[in-house]
Amino acid sequence: LNINNAKICANIAIVLELVLLGRNIYYYGVTFHYYVQLYLSMLIASLLLIFSLIWLERTIQNKDKLSIYTYRIMFCYYLFTLFWGVTVTLIDQQSYGQVTAMLVNLLIACTLFICNIRTFFFLHIGPILVLVVGMYFINPELRYVSGHLINITVFYIFAILASRKLYNYIRKSYYQEKTLNKNNAELHELNMKLNKNANYD
Repeated sequence: LNINNAKICANIAIVLELVLLGRNIYYYGVTFHYYVQLYLSMLIASLLLIFSLIWLERTIQNKDKLSIYTYRIMFCYYLFTLFWGVTVTLIDQQSYGQVTAMLVNLLIACTLFICNIRTFFFLHIGPILVLVVGMYFINPELRYVSGHLINITVFYIFAILASRKLYNYIRKSYYQEKTLNKNNAELHELNMKLNKNANYD
């Protein structure tokens, strides 16, 4: 599920970044403005993710090793998207004052990357700290910063709740399916023994 989610996320990101790059070229010509650099970085990261996942799926036959490698790559990708969102948000504070980029990437990382609570914590703590410290340095006025932080906190709480519910549901479904497969295997083995005994009789 995580691999499929990551591929979908990366494909959408590629399309969006190409559209944004095309829009920037149409209105401003070919430039290397910091927004263009951010668009290119996300485009490259998304392409690398897709190619890496495809390559790993084709070359690694061991499912356990494949799971470990793909999990690490996806962790790095979602960590990059969070820091990317923080960077765009901090740049936007100098002009638009919006936090949309951070909220969107936060929602993506919370709902698409299914992980345990420990991994979830390590994934989010760095970007959140950078965002809080960065917003304070850009605009030290507490009233201005606190308004954004309250909105982000409320959004983040609901995103965490959604992420944990999704994780628990998928975890429960996984173990139920595993138990069902085990029971079916035992039942099949029992039927084979009964058929064998019936043939002997």
